Amino acid sequence: MAIAISGASTGILFMFVGWLMALMTESPTMIRLIFFVPAVLILFGSLLYGLEWARRRTVD
Repeated sequence: MAIAISGASTGILFMFVGWLMALMTESPTMIRLIFFVPAVLILFGSLLYGLEWARRRTVD
């Protein structure tokens, strides 16, 4: 479960840094792609890992 929590916090950190970088640049589209796409993938992966962890814990 700690992996899911750390992954979620990493994804949120990526989104925050991407948001700040997009505010400071003239072409925020590329910055959003560089930071938000990995952030969404990290958050989605963390969610799936957390759900799988919870499923295994309740089945066993």
